[in-house]
Amino acid sequence: MLFSSEKQQLLIPAEDGHHILSQVGDIIYRWMRPFADDGTQALLDAWENRESCVRDIIIPRMHLLARMSKDDFQMLSQRIGSQWNNSWSGSIMQEGEMFAAARMSAGFVSSAQQMDILNAILLCPPSKTEKFDRVSEELKASTIGLSTFGRQKEAYEQGYALAENLRKILSMPDDSPLEDPENFLRDYGVRIQEMKWENSALDALSCWSNAHGPLILLNVGEGRRCSHEYGRRFTLGHEICHLLTDRAHALGLVEVLGGGMPNFVERRANAFAAELLLPRQLAASELRQSNDKNGVFLLYLRDKYKVSRKTAASQIFNSSYYSLLDNDEKDFFYKEVFSGQAEDFLS
Repeated sequence: MLFSSEKQQLLIPAEDGHHILSQVGDIIYRWMRPFADDGTQALLDAWENRESCVRDIIIPRMHLLARMSKDDFQMLSQRIGSQWNNSWSGSIMQEGEMFAAARMSAGFVSSAQQMDILNAILLCPPSKTEKFDRVSEELKASTIGLSTFGRQKEAYEQGYALAENLRKILSMPDDSPLEDPENFLRDYGVRIQEMKWENSALDALSCWSNAHGPLILLNVGEGRRCSHEYGRRFTLGHEICHLLTDRAHALGLVEVLGGGMPNFVERRANAFAAELLLPRQLAASELRQSNDKNGVFLLYLRDKYKVSRKTAASQIFNSSYYSLLDNDEKDFFYKEVFSGQAEDFLS
């Protein structure tokens, strides 16, 4: 179970999280019990008897866990048959990848688009991923692997460190960008499939379980990040982080970019993608050799390394060279990073 805030996260076994939340429920129960009335007694009774009837309580209300209306959930259930593949460990439900994909995309795509997502997962057989598994294990076992990060570490620091260590594992120079994240993923056994989800806030979805995947679905609908080459590259770099590190630690079966993901996890994957595609050391070296330390330079950096202007500015801002700039130059890059505007891959 992942507890995530703006600047830190805590990952604990599901059983421990269940125990903590049960204690909270007990406190609420004891507070409400003296004030029970016709409207609350059934709820109090259900809590008191939850261990013996938990499935009877949850199963009829699965649409609430899936964050859908009852009608939409029943429609999807009928279309995919018995493919939800949820399982139970005592009183804890372990969701399958189909259910996770439906839950995490709910509210971001239409029910028809959700059906497209679920069909794509169903039709994706498991791939051989020995190379990917080996790199993932080396990354986890490394001295700066995910397990060594303290909770005080910023998300972007974790993302940068993971990207730096991946380059070492792949025997890439410290300042070498990953030229083609799409070929990297395909070479490592990841299927990439395009979908056009118009009027959707969802950018991408990745899925990996024993039964399906690894699969990345990219929303190439007009105006979405993946409809542009630079945005597509960044999204794939982002997904590399999730598939390499978060699958075993935080996300399990399904990750949705633009959907209901913890902010800390997303910020870490964004920093990873930026450092993988345009290392800070490389960005600083380019700036050091340039006569332009303004928008002209950012456009040059954007088009040479195929990243957004904001990503290029962020890599300068977070580099060791930033402290050597004069105040006007620092102010320029600061405003580029913290303008509050969303990334525009065409500006």
